[in-house]
Amino acid sequence: MGAGVSAQYLKLDVTSGIDQAAIFRAPVPDAFYRFKAHDWAVGFNGGLLAQFDNGVRVGLTYRSAIDHEIEGSLDFTGASPLLGMVNGAASAKTRLPATTGLSVTSEVSPNITLFADAQFTQWSVFKEVVIESKNPPFANVEGYRDSWMVAVGSKVRLDDRWSLKGGIAFDQTPVTSRFRAVSLADTDRYLLGFGAEYRMTDSLSVEGAYGHSFAFNHPNMNSSINNTDPITHSVVLNGKYDIAVDILAFSVRYRI
Repeated sequence: MGAGVSAQYLKLDVTSGIDQAAIFRAPVPDAFYRFKAHDWAVGFNGGLLAQFDNGVRVGLTYRSAIDHEIEGSLDFTGASPLLGMVNGAASAKTRLPATTGLSVTSEVSPNITLFADAQFTQWSVFKEVVIESKNPPFANVEGYRDSWMVAVGSKVRLDDRWSLKGGIAFDQTPVTSRFRAVSLADTDRYLLGFGAEYRMTDSLSVEGAYGHSFAFNHPNMNSSINNTDPITHSVVLNGKYDIAVDILAFSVRYRI
């Protein structure tokens, strides 16, 4: 059994345009607002690990939700004085989700180890971010849902020095089509990964890995309530996105 304290740092930097031409019915350029804020907050975590005689290990972990009250500034660029927008201090409240994880490791032979992992993230607490200042509140509607991530993999020991690893995962997005935003036009993803470990000595080992995250569908903004600008709602955005990420990792491990 184990438990600990989590210190979490959150930084937010958001820029958005204001369609002044739609407001004044005249050919004037867009204005922009920028919200910059940050915060430290504290949560807790805990876990259990059980090891059985048949080489199976089962682990359960929990990391608490963390509440943030980020503080910073809201600044406008190119805004007409007729809008009455004021630069100055601004803040917003948000909650980042709790996560629960379950993992199973099985040594099916001296040279082969199998892994399985499931993680549940309570993203449904992340409903909206409202920017409060001397101006009218700016609401960013998120409407996230709870999500799952499941993964399976294996490690094959080739000899006393070399081991190969590989796996596949499904990562469900918390973003729904109804609330998708251009800031995170996400969708469900799959991840394929492989890597190798080399033991230089009994205490020192190095490891490298490559992962590719991809989606089978193209998320779009067509049915989202966030497909208009947040101030005038005069500009409607329609379009689709390609989702793909390549990940490279390298680590050095030393055992005392």
